[in-house]
Amino acid sequence: DASNLERNLYLAAQLLELEKPMVIALNMSDVAEEMGIKYDLKKMEEMTGATIVNTVGRTNIGTKELLEATVSVAASKKAPGVTINYGDLLEGKIAELVDLLKEAGTVTYPLRWIAVKLLEKDADVIGKVMRFDNTEAVIQKAEAIREEIKNQVDLDVVFQEYRHRFAVEVYNTCLTQAPTQLETRSDRYDKILTHRILGLPIFMVVMWLLFNFVNTVGAIPQGWIEDGFTALQAWVVTVIPEGQLQSLISDGVIAGVGAVLSFVPLILLLFLGISFLEDTGYMARAAFVIDRVMRACGLHGKSFIPLLLGFGCSVPSVMGARILDNYKDRMVTILITPFMSCSARLPVYTLFAAAFFPPEWAGTVVFGVYALGIVFGIVFAKIFRKYLFAGEAEPFVMELPPYHLPTLKATLTHMFERGIMYLKKAGTFILAASILVWFITTYPMDVEYSKDYDALHDQVAQTYEMKDAETLAHFGITTDDQKDAVDKIVEDMKSTVQDATDAAKAAGEDEPEVAVEEDSEAPELFNDIKDENKDLFPAAWAMYKNSANLD
Repeated sequence: DASNLERNLYLAAQLLELEKPMVIALNMSDVAEEMGIKYDLKKMEEMTGATIVNTVGRTNIGTKELLEATVSVAASKKAPGVTINYGDLLEGKIAELVDLLKEAGTVTYPLRWIAVKLLEKDADVIGKVMRFDNTEAVIQKAEAIREEIKNQVDLDVVFQEYRHRFAVEVYNTCLTQAPTQLETRSDRYDKILTHRILGLPIFMVVMWLLFNFVNTVGAIPQGWIEDGFTALQAWVVTVIPEGQLQSLISDGVIAGVGAVLSFVPLILLLFLGISFLEDTGYMARAAFVIDRVMRACGLHGKSFIPLLLGFGCSVPSVMGARILDNYKDRMVTILITPFMSCSARLPVYTLFAAAFFPPEWAGTVVFGVYALGIVFGIVFAKIFRKYLFAGEAEPFVMELPPYHLPTLKATLTHMFERGIMYLKKAGTFILAASILVWFITTYPMDVEYSKDYDALHDQVAQTYEMKDAETLAHFGITTDDQKDAVDKIVEDMKSTVQDATDAAKAAGEDEPEVAVEEDSEAPELFNDIKDENKDLFPAAWAMYKNSANLD
């Protein structure tokens, strides 16, 4: 970063120790020029031993020159030939280790770099050296030197200090014009966007606008796609004969593919918005602004970055949590990642928003669901940090890149890359699930899972009405007065049974049972009614049995 070269040259200082041909691209040179910064590139090449090329990555300026310089330097195989002086004490110890490494004669890495790393106690390098033959003495010597000089220098930071000194020296020597703008355009924007009070509400408004943009604009192509697949299903029904194959293609495959593709516009627009915000530099500010909220629940501000990735996919979000150095911060971040709604859930949210809310509320509802997930994530983060991973959170340090307008090509590239990832990950699963649902609902076939009980009851009632008519005719009951009298007797019999039942319940006795089989005799319970209606009782008893069997 040419606009922040003093800090960025520290990486160059580390790479110089590898003694490999090197090209340094001073990227964002347009931002440095806007700030009034100028460098003596020839002097910088002398001090670093590297070839220097000015570039502007986002507009592709200097790319050709960078490629040409890379080819040329690689062909020359010329190492920089520049070393960082670590002071008389350390240089003497480094020389001792280099001599021992030469005696071993088996190590293929740059010997001075190995010596420095052994004194830094770099576990990875120590493991590599131990795999070479004849290096036991070198490892022991490095440990002895560390023990010998531990009271004279702080070996944990001394090498970093000397590398930083080298970077500062190169920067100060090669700087021909210091920044003329003490307050950059980005600084002016940050006064508003990272304001202590306004920063968080602005971030929430930006997110609300994003989700409304996604749902409002995305609904148009989504409708086109749905109409297209509906027409395709109708066409398939006319082409393929009725049967299981037609059902599989129409209700399984086409419906499944349509379900996936109909939400692609929403996913692409979501990724378009997030890519735009990332490329402008605002997302880094969002991490800074949200740090206060993160810290309130015991999280690190850096947790915002992997959690933000969780809105795209939870897998890279969990993997991205590795940027957190503190184990507790890392574990809490991973545990609350599922509360961040990934892109595969957006179709579900959109479906429910459309089903239960007016169309003009869709964007706000989806935004509310996302916000609710964030709230739950914060609550559980607080619980996890207090009870499972108690301890102080580390301070938040993060570079804020300057604001700039992203190129259309870069933004669209990010959008399509993430969109394709959605189709591969979520799309294949949704399609498979659609076919599985079709299979479950189709097989086994020709099974009657429900019955029209009202129709069955009506059918039985008609049967017994016919039976009642036959009974009355059998006993010679033809006039309406006779039929009414028989009905009155039947009602009296039913009342008698009910009274006897109530009395038995009150006395705690068994309820009376009336046998209603076809050849059964009238019970003694009906003797009084029988004595009073000797002529009509046989017909009434037959009608009573019909009525009881119908119930």
